[in-house]
Amino acid sequence: MIDFSTRLKCPACGDTRFSSIWSGRFSDPAVRSMLDRFFYSTDLEESLGDQVFSLVSCNDCEFRFHSRVITDEWVPAVYGEWISREQIEAFEAAHVSRPLDSFDERLSGLRFLMRLHRLATANGSHQDGLSLLDFGCGDGRLIALARALGITAFGVDISGSRMQVADAHGCIVFSTMDALLAAVKSPFQIVILNQVLEHVRDPDAVLKALARCMAPEGILFVGVPNCWGIGSPRSFEEFHSVQPIEHINCFTPSSLKSFVETRGFVQVRRPQAFVTTNVIKAIKSMAGVVIQKASTDQYFKRTTTDLGFGKVSTQT
Repeated sequence: MIDFSTRLKCPACGDTRFSSIWSGRFSDPAVRSMLDRFFYSTDLEESLGDQVFSLVSCNDCEFRFHSRVITDEWVPAVYGEWISREQIEAFEAAHVSRPLDSFDERLSGLRFLMRLHRLATANGSHQDGLSLLDFGCGDGRLIALARALGITAFGVDISGSRMQVADAHGCIVFSTMDALLAAVKSPFQIVILNQVLEHVRDPDAVLKALARCMAPEGILFVGVPNCWGIGSPRSFEEFHSVQPIEHINCFTPSSLKSFVETRGFVQVRRPQAFVTTNVIKAIKSMAGVVIQKASTDQYFKRTTTDLGFGKVSTQT
């Protein structure tokens, strides 16, 4: 049975006063039924038992998070063994409408990299080459695409099985920030933090470590599930957003912006990118130049200049 520990301080502001939002036991039939839909490569009854979880809201800043989290010793097992390649494929087949290796998904990745390139070169610098770090890169699909565009790209991911797939694609992926910093000695102009901050016990430490790996005015992308309006989940989609094993930090568009900006970044507007032969899609993309809905996919620029490269380390 895996171990849990309790976070006694809000990961956003450090306050110690919380209000309960949703709590229960992993053995509750409704909870177990939802967890079974993730196809974890483990026996959940044996691994989780009757342990409790608790989603709370900080009384000071109102940030929502799970106070009971998996201990650091068990994180590699959960993300390396429970979330195997077979589990990922089964989950995607059941819940993802567009396969990650599809043509449309690759076009989406291309548009994403075009936006990052535009922001990173907006002031005329770095025209001769960009370096990119994908923190939590999974199997390296985006790294491979960036490399095809001539961007020097590296990744960090804790999952050994996904690192093996990335390695087969010719991607350079490290298991920790320490390993990355030992091998790469120059700062990054682009850092991607996609679907990561909701997973980590100390998101503050992760952001600070990444800030110290970035060039002045480097571009940071952060993407997390949008948990706006979710309390006790009423559907599988809501349960997935606040899932008590993996999604232990619960962001909204405003709380994500505040969290990142108070740690040395300023939000920047997402540039548009057009890669399509479909006229309707092109028109919709052009409309997005004017109308950009509140989202938890956000772009930032590093503003702090007093952080030495690689001075902060995290094993995340």
